[in-house]
Amino acid sequence: MKKILILIVVLFSGFGFAQESEKNPVIIISSYDFTRPGLAMKMIDKYQAVEWDNQVKKGNILGWGYMQHWMADEYDVIFYFQTTSLDSWQNAATEVSSALSTKMSKDEWKTYTENTINHKDGLYIGRHDFNQGMIK
Repeated sequence: MKKILILIVVLFSGFGFAQESEKNPVIIISSYDFTRPGLAMKMIDKYQAVEWDNQVKKGNILGWGYMQHWMADEYDVIFYFQTTSLDSWQNAATEVSSALSTKMSKDEWKTYTENTINHKDGLYIGRHDFNQGMIK
């Protein structure tokens, strides 16, 4: 479903998106609403964080992170990915999904997916990014 949604976004965004992504980073935002956000974040920290960190170390994506949203929005957890292209993110996501399928038990995966109420993806082109490193 996620790949279909991204494909639709890309088709509607047209040629301009491809031209802009050559100059600017692609930002992907994935938002999730969970019945039990704390449980979801434990599973993210235990499994997904390691795999996404590996994708950064391999150079497949530029960076990633996730945050918890506390109020004024229906989504509890928001992932963000910075990459050079949609293809590089899709390749990284495929590798992460493959790794998770071997590392998470069927019961853990079932718990995680049943805990998910809603999900949406957004695809953005970065226009300006100023970063001096880690916040201290």
